[in-house]
Amino acid sequence: MRALPLILLGSLFHTGCGTVVVHNATYAVDRNRIGIYNVRTVVTPTKDSVDILGVFAVVEERPSTSFPLIPVEDSPNMYEGPVPTRSCPEVINLQYEVRFERDDLFGRRNVSILDPDPGYHRISIIGESPESCHAGAGVANRLIVNSSEDAIDMNPGDGICSSGEVVNGVPTCTLRAAIMEANATQGQDVIEVPNGTYELSLVGEGALEADPEKMATIGDLDITDGVSIYGDLQATQANQLEVTVNGGDIDRVFHIHPMSSSVEERIPYVHLEGLAITNGNAYEGGEDSRAGGGILNFANLRLTRAHILRNRARDGGGIWNSAGATLVIDRTQIEANCVDFPHPCAAGAIMNSGHLTLSKSAVINNDSNDEHGVIYNQSAFGDPLAVCQILNSTIAFNSGIRGAAIGGFGDVSIESSTIAFNRSLYVYGSMNVSGLRLANSLIVGNQVLVEPTGASGCNSGRPINGVGGNIYDDTDGCQFTTLLDNNRFIPATQPLQGLVYDGFTQSMRLSRDYIDQGIEFDIFCSHEDQNGAPRPADGLGDGVVRCDPGAVERQPSP
Repeated sequence: MRALPLILLGSLFHTGCGTVVVHNATYAVDRNRIGIYNVRTVVTPTKDSVDILGVFAVVEERPSTSFPLIPVEDSPNMYEGPVPTRSCPEVINLQYEVRFERDDLFGRRNVSILDPDPGYHRISIIGESPESCHAGAGVANRLIVNSSEDAIDMNPGDGICSSGEVVNGVPTCTLRAAIMEANATQGQDVIEVPNGTYELSLVGEGALEADPEKMATIGDLDITDGVSIYGDLQATQANQLEVTVNGGDIDRVFHIHPMSSSVEERIPYVHLEGLAITNGNAYEGGEDSRAGGGILNFANLRLTRAHILRNRARDGGGIWNSAGATLVIDRTQIEANCVDFPHPCAAGAIMNSGHLTLSKSAVINNDSNDEHGVIYNQSAFGDPLAVCQILNSTIAFNSGIRGAAIGGFGDVSIESSTIAFNRSLYVYGSMNVSGLRLANSLIVGNQVLVEPTGASGCNSGRPINGVGGNIYDDTDGCQFTTLLDNNRFIPATQPLQGLVYDGFTQSMRLSRDYIDQGIEFDIFCSHEDQNGAPRPADGLGDGVVRCDPGAVERQPSP
């Protein structure tokens, strides 16, 4: 694929002493159905005492999402990653967020967030007209699935998706065959999947799945090169998606393998949009079995407007994101994974060992019957620090052993989100996170079903670095440590209304007690809430325009 040049205007900003300097490096642009800007930037600490925890790129549009960048191997201080946009603009406004740790005035280690000011990096795109991206120009291969059967491609690499049959002069193209063809074609491919159910039936075998030439032909859908797979782009709610990829209870559904790039090459990525991914069972199958019932990810994955429903695994019932991998989940519902599973299941929704951003999404009614919570952030010894960022999302009505909603250690931050009505079996509360950072969030209605001395419905008695604007209903369990908090305790008497569809994913409506109680810093008050409504808003109609805690922003009455 041809890489298009970019011209960068205003490429450098500088922060105060003892922080970081950020400037842009090299770029490439892939054009397909959506604009993908492969961003590389250099982030340099100004003192040895500064440790960079994470770098995020934001393209200013609605909805806007922070996309994590990952370190470039053998290139000190360089970070890279694909940043999708909803259109193909001629000029984009690019913004960076850098999370770093440094010593404060009292000699304590303190986390700071750099939000560039006075503005944005404006990037002009030179090359083909932006309309060309909607026609699929610039992709290595555009493959259209026309069969719901589970059959292999007859000749991977010939540019033709064909499982061997011809109907009305057109070769039959199955989803598996299209993925095999995309794997064999260098460059970023596009696969379009029409409405219907695509169920896996070719049972995997361990020895064959370990063979690179055989692994895509049986079992789960193995992806080894960059591809964008588009399903139902018209559904307005997750439960209305009309493209379903069903694991058939024979294996997990998608297995995304490691993909490498150098500074000079295009950054490969996988983008799944408009898919319901269901009935994956990672206890079956061969290589890497028992991890990631719906998706096992070892690469750069973007999951948009999807429904991860009723999948099962030993670890990561819905998704496993491995060490070194990047996973951005946007406007996606992760629901009922590992429910009624007869085998042990840890981290029923997501097991993260890499870099995870969960934005404008819902994690509901999942179950972890073995250990951990339904989301677990795990930094294994010798691996890079696992990073988990949760933004404008609802995590509710989940069940678990240790931190029903979220547990683990590493770098975990939750902003403008709702953690509600989760049930923990033992001493550990709705969260069991070491080093948790929390801002503008609701922590209400969570339960510990067996309550020995010291039980907590909040963060298992662990301290929380509460930036501020949090509402909670557990007096003892939410132990905020920072001096500048304006976190508030409110007795929980039906504090939230039930799950409703206000947008693509399910959310929970606020009571009036929580309106306009968030902190006023813009960086913790994103432009849109979980449902795409603008924030901040004057929800009470009293002239005060401030963000509401939690995933949903109450809008002014008409």
